[in-house]
Amino acid sequence: PLDYAAILQQARPQEENDAQNIYYAGADGTLAGTAGYTADLSEEQLASNAQASLDLLGLDPADCRGWAASVSQMMTQSYAVVIALPAEGRTDAVKQGLQDFIRQQMELQQNYLPDQYAIAKAAQLTTLPTGEVVLVMGPNAADELAALKQALA
Repeated sequence: PLDYAAILQQARPQEENDAQNIYYAGADGTLAGTAGYTADLSEEQLASNAQASLDLLGLDPADCRGWAASVSQMMTQSYAVVIALPAEGRTDAVKQGLQDFIRQQMELQQNYLPDQYAIAKAAQLTTLPTGEVVLVMGPNAADELAALKQALA
């Protein structure tokens, strides 16, 4: 797998890199992080926050050969950017987890935060020709998806 955390970081605006952590699987399989406030976290906090992000996204690291994800854990913000390279035969499981996340965000925001509902509803989930499953949910979704597609081509 490529360095998905670096690709994700380069594809989004600096303001998002400053505000939103990126979690990923390290070379040895440990959970790691970059961007946002990850430099202020202990190794244990990084692993805990990364696992919480995976749980929220419905992703099982065993289903992925490589991944990087940035997701807001605040209920007032619909935001996620994910690159996941599914393990052999696990593409449907990865996509289903992310589709469930999108649906959950839409249900959560529908009656309370119309602007965040619109963002969740406009989320883009796609499988690239290179095999990666990519989710972009945020105010710059179209631009970020285009940048990710170009970087992963």
